[in-house]
Amino acid sequence: MKGFKKNIYGDLGEEFAKRYCETHNISFKKASRKEDLEKGIDAYIDKKPTDIKNTKNIYIFQIYDDGVIHVRHPFKIISCATHYFFVNVTEDNAEFIEHIDVREKIKRDYISSVGVQNNFRKFLLSIDVRHYNEFGSNLDQACLELKKRILQFLNKDVSVTYSDIKLDIIDFKLMKKEKIKRPSAFYIESIRAKIRAGYKTPLSEKSKVKEENIIIIPL
Repeated sequence: MKGFKKNIYGDLGEEFAKRYCETHNISFKKASRKEDLEKGIDAYIDKKPTDIKNTKNIYIFQIYDDGVIHVRHPFKIISCATHYFFVNVTEDNAEFIEHIDVREKIKRDYISSVGVQNNFRKFLLSIDVRHYNEFGSNLDQACLELKKRILQFLNKDVSVTYSDIKLDIIDFKLMKKEKIKRPSAFYIESIRAKIRAGYKTPLSEKSKVKEENIIIIPL
C-alpha cells in the first residue's frame, strides 16, 4: 500500500478556514495530527469538532492499491467530527460556503430520509477494511457493484462516482447531478428570428446569475 499522500487542497482549505474565522471573530483551534487521522477532526470551529472540506462533494470511501476498502471520515465508527466547514479555494479567490452539521448536510443534499441515512451509514461500516474481491471477481466489477448498492440509498438527484480504477487510490464520492436548463420558448423564437434575418451564428442567451450570500476574500 502506498504511503499517505499529502492533500494540498485540504491544506489550503484549512488555511483559509483559519483566516476566515479570525476575520469574523469565530473561535478556531487546530486539531492534533492524531485527532485528524483517527477521529477525522481538522479543527474545532466555534467549539465544534469539524471536518474542513475544500470541495463541494462528499467523499465516502477509498480502495487502496492493496485492494482494501477504507471508509472515509466522518463515516467511520471512530469518527468524531460532527460538522462540515465547506470552503472553495481557487487560484484567485477563496469562498466560505457553510458550517453545517454532518447529518443535516447529508439529509438536506443527499439522503432526505433519516432512516435511510442510518442504513447508509451501517452499509459503509459493513464494508470498511474489507477486500474488493468480496464484491466482484475483478476490480471493475467490484466498483460497479459497490456503486449499485450505494445508489439505492441516495436521492434521485444524487449520483456516486469513482476515479479511474488504474490509480493507486480509487475515491468514491457523492455528488449532486447537474441540472440541465432547457432553453425558453422566447429564446428559441429569438434564435429563429435571427436566422431568418440572416445571422449565420445566433447569439447565446445571457445567463442570469443568482446572487448568493457568499463572502469572498482575496487570497
